[in-house]
Amino acid sequence: MFLNNRPRYWVSWFDRWHLWLVLVLVLLLCITLYLTMNAPIPNVSLSLASAGANLQSDKPIALSGTAPANSTVRLYDGDKMMGETRADVNGNYTLNLPNLAAGAHALKASIDLNGTRIDSPILNANVSAAVAAVSPTLAPTTTPVPPTATQVPPTSTTIPPTTTRAPPTPTATKLPPTATPLPLTATTVPSATPNLTVGTVQRRGKDNTEMVYVPAGEFGMGDPARSISLNPFWMDKYEVTNELFQQFVNTSGYKTDAEKQGWGFEFLNAKWQQSNGLAWLTPNGANSSISAKLKNPVVFVSWNDANAYCTWAGKRLPTEAEWEKSARGTDGRIYPWGNTWDGTKLNFCDTNCAFSWKDASANDQYAESAPVGSFPQGASVYGANDLAGNVWEWTAEASGQLKILRGGAWSIDQSYARTTNRFMAITDYREKSVGFRCAQ
Repeated sequence: MFLNNRPRYWVSWFDRWHLWLVLVLVLLLCITLYLTMNAPIPNVSLSLASAGANLQSDKPIALSGTAPANSTVRLYDGDKMMGETRADVNGNYTLNLPNLAAGAHALKASIDLNGTRIDSPILNANVSAAVAAVSPTLAPTTTPVPPTATQVPPTSTTIPPTTTRAPPTPTATKLPPTATPLPLTATTVPSATPNLTVGTVQRRGKDNTEMVYVPAGEFGMGDPARSISLNPFWMDKYEVTNELFQQFVNTSGYKTDAEKQGWGFEFLNAKWQQSNGLAWLTPNGANSSISAKLKNPVVFVSWNDANAYCTWAGKRLPTEAEWEKSARGTDGRIYPWGNTWDGTKLNFCDTNCAFSWKDASANDQYAESAPVGSFPQGASVYGANDLAGNVWEWTAEASGQLKILRGGAWSIDQSYARTTNRFMAITDYREKSVGFRCAQ
């Protein structure tokens, strides 16, 4: 018998070869799964850094551990996220919790590795209720002293009489001469100086840029909000400018992804497409220049480029939580300046914008990006400028191969200017409305 003009036994052998091919493919898949499952898993540890077993609900608790270098570490109490921090270059991290409720807690640290969550072993902690202070007067004595004139020694026997003291003179209260020539200012306070408060500004890092201080503590993150606790950190007051990025490039010889590949993304004909010649030095094409935009935020920078700059400056990209706290504060504001929309406090897609979704009723005077700090009235409670609008800002967060951008831009409508808005993009994504700032 024949089938399709071929002998039936030929078809039978043909089917057998298919069977062997399938078996080989299944074997290769099993080997791949085995190797994947047995690949070394990064270690994540968690331990108490202070207080030992004596934990009280009214006292801060310090936790420490190890994780992959520069990874974002989140702390969970059961399924509730309590806060996050970042491991240093050696893989060490510390996270301070203001307090924990009295009772038993199952704490664990967690990292995200290419979309896979890796947890530390659970750290069981029992927190005692706050201990009320006891007045010393309640402590009984074995030999009570009757309330007589001799109970308290006369002050004349313990403190020299005022008549014999050297009278105070103006010179006794003067500060030493060395304390007066260089009074501390907001930009000269050393990092170890205590009593840093909201609004403190310092020039920090290799790029010597102004950074604002964000104190430790909890804030509501996301919508709906969940309570997150963060360690104190510094955030760049402004987005990184063309001028600063040029200093970095001149010093290090760095080449951006757009320069190496020869193109950037551009929104043309109602879609995003690759356009040749677009890069940070030539944001409007091969023959353009940044000479008139040195104070504007650098654009056409990928996540890789932003991360390289912050590392060079002795800083890092902020985590999402750090970025959002810098913009939102602890009072859950919708916009960095408050809860009411005001188009005069940011650079967004207004009547000058070329896109169809522009708001023709507003006029911020800029068709594209504005020099950093052009809208000081839109600063956050910590003093960080342009956290809404101007350019999107890269953060350190990752979800698989995607990175997170925050803050909206000059090319986007007001809905993207909310402090909780987020946008995902691949690591080498770059276009005219994407920039960054650093944290420390």
